Amino acid sequence: MTTQEIVKNSSETKKLGEDWKKVYLFLHKCVESNKYRIMRSGNTLFLYRIDQPKVAQMFVINADSYKNLCRNMQKFITAMKTANFKNVYGITEDINMLNVIKKVGFSVDIEPAGKDKNGKQLYFGSVNFEGTPNV
Repeated sequence: MTTQEIVKNSSETKKLGEDWKKVYLFLHKCVESNKYRIMRSGNTLFLYRIDQPKVAQMFVINADSYKNLCRNMQKFITAMKTANFKNVYGITEDINMLNVIKKVGFSVDIEPAGKDKNGKQLYFGSVNFEGTPNV
């Protein structure tokens, strides 16, 4: 898939109910702002913002199967650890996304993070790399 096809077919874009072109334009503006970076693995895009030196907030745009998402997530988290990041975190309504990170061998601290505008539970997940083995 092209990057545009990933955005168009991602579950995240579908959940937003927005035209995929608007989501793609938003991602493009994020990267152009020089505050965000994007990494691709398979049919998954990982948008991340560096908040502090070696600390990043990540956003996932996925159009891949669960099995491939696990592989893609492992590659992203491993790349962030290899780049000497200390911590990667994010907020999601999909606790399974956080469980994918656990499944590929990283410790994830999970806490409730309130509710979204529709009353759905949100979760804060944080991966701390210090002291974790290489995966």
